[in-house]
Amino acid sequence: MLPYVKALVYGEQIIHKSPIYKSHEVVGADILVTFDNIGGGLTSVKEITELEIAAADKIYKTATAVILPDNRIKLSNATISNPVHVRYAFRNNTTISIFTSDELPLPLSPFKTDYPEIVESITEIPFESISGAFASSTYTGRLPLYAINGAGLIGDAHEASITAKAWHTNDIPFPHYFKIELKSPEEISSMRIWNLNWTAAYLNRGIKDIEIYVSESTDAIQDVSFSQPSWTKVMNYTMSQGTGDNTYKGELINFPSVQHHVKWLGINILNSHNPANGYTGISEIKLYNPGVLSGTIPTVKKKLAEVYRLNNQLYVRSSFDGVLKIKLYSIQGKIMFDDVLTSFESVELSSQIQQGFYILRVSDNNSEQVIKIQL
Repeated sequence: MLPYVKALVYGEQIIHKSPIYKSHEVVGADILVTFDNIGGGLTSVKEITELEIAAADKIYKTATAVILPDNRIKLSNATISNPVHVRYAFRNNTTISIFTSDELPLPLSPFKTDYPEIVESITEIPFESISGAFASSTYTGRLPLYAINGAGLIGDAHEASITAKAWHTNDIPFPHYFKIELKSPEEISSMRIWNLNWTAAYLNRGIKDIEIYVSESTDAIQDVSFSQPSWTKVMNYTMSQGTGDNTYKGELINFPSVQHHVKWLGINILNSHNPANGYTGISEIKLYNPGVLSGTIPTVKKKLAEVYRLNNQLYVRSSFDGVLKIKLYSIQGKIMFDDVLTSFESVELSSQIQQGFYILRVSDNNSEQVIKIQL
């Protein structure tokens, strides 16, 4: 396969990256695939023959592919009634047909979805460790407290209710804020948000585009703007609507890197699923410490290293007093980087890899840690 440009760079700034696989959804006999970094949209430069789907047996067959107006791609094959897996450009001597529709187009990166699942086991920060919750405004009887104390949950699913079980506001204009104060600093790697999840008429009041911030400040900063230096932005995220029933389990948002010494977590709510009015709400929020990875790989016995970003560069840092072996694998299983780290040493990874998903294995003589990386 011929090499392709993976990103457009202006000076030291990456202005456009090659599109990559994000997720897929099975709808009947079809698979809908979603992508990141789509630029001006996706288009095909020839007949699409490189996209294949398979049932659980992993016998791949060429899919009929349709690029939808929202830049998802719908895949089907008349002989596969229950598709499970997708792959793109994974046969020998294949060519690329899907590019962005920009003036300088970039190709869709090859991908497949049938790698062994790696499940992250995270540790919930209990309600007892939270000092309080604060919001820019509150609708009567729907306090910020109700979005952090588990009032709206049955197990890990949501109870379809709202009064005394969710935070809600009806003020305009946007943005709104929701801030959580912890009693003592914590490491936070992710959080789960259950969007407002009452009856169908209320689903469009769930939050949509948000910004996530953290702060190490020990001051009372519930009224301090996110534009102030007390706050550090973690990421942007777009929430889906709730389902309106008690099977709804929210969305787990994994941060790009572990956030250390977090005393405050803030959500800047830019709009809801009906931004024409200020009706906006959150049914539940839970915060999580970093955990370990398990599944088809050895369970981590102890934390040996962590991956973090600094000045747009990706690093791995030893958390261990001793010598660590580190190996970075592409999703195809190719070793991209092989080195050792001494006590609390860091090494930069960004220059070793292109955009995509990777597995980092870190080991000493007694245990191994496996970390998923997305660049």
